Amino acid sequence: MIILTSFQKSKKIQNMINIPDSQVYSVARWQPQGYSFNELLFLSATDKYGNKLLLRNFDNPIEDYQKALKEGYKVRWSEIKRWLDSLDEEKHIVLVCWCPYSISTQEQIKHHNNFCCHTGLIGKMINRHRPDITVVLDEDRDKYLCKEWKPDRYITTQSLLKEPIQKTIFEVINNAK
Repeated sequence: MIILTSFQKSKKIQNMINIPDSQVYSVARWQPQGYSFNELLFLSATDKYGNKLLLRNFDNPIEDYQKALKEGYKVRWSEIKRWLDSLDEEKHIVLVCWCPYSISTQEQIKHHNNFCCHTGLIGKMINRHRPDITVVLDEDRDKYLCKEWKPDRYITTQSLLKEPIQKTIFEVINNAK
């Protein structure tokens, strides 16, 4: 099982599902202060040259970003394939990213009522190459991840837990207005 979430919600999910730090991995280009998870840099949002990908750098952000990320993943495919092959449905792995708590992602939510995060594309890749592995989205990804990047098959952290982890980022932003 692969759980896709943010740094911000990772500890709460770990505690509620009893997942040790050794099974939580950052797929971000860098980690916020206070976090020191193992990293899977081959899954980070970088192009085929290792340059960071930002939605705002593309004329057609959703499609062009996705294309650039896929090209980057092709260059790193041997590492990605080895990792995909190593996955075990019985072993719970948590992949964390900044989204939706980065400033740019919060702006996406304010203006578009959704956000784009490459963890959704990682979920789609797992659906395609390892359909036997369950993909789990946190509440923010379930409710607000742009539909083009949402995995076709997933369950939510809500289905694993008896109570919500915390308010979604959208509820936090709206309550701040």
